[in-house]
Amino acid sequence: MRQIIKNARKEADKTQKEIASLIGISERAYRKIKAGECKPNVETAISIARALGVQVEELFDTQTTKAAPIGRPSAKNQVTG
Repeated sequence: MRQIIKNARKEADKTQKEIASLIGISERAYRKIKAGECKPNVETAISIARALGVQVEELFDTQTTKAAPIGRPSAKNQVTG
């Protein structure tokens, strides 16, 4: 989670303090989540994802599965109409 949050935050051109303020948690709590010292509840995870402009599933991508993340289907997993 750490690298995903770090990269997304930099792409969003926001500081840790700005992201924490946007989602309504302390900067310390945000740092602990980013560092993996604590896990966010569902509401906080969704807020972090929205603030960073990523899918919530991306925050928890452990790269242990080869399936495409939800919202970004691979060509073979796309549903056609």
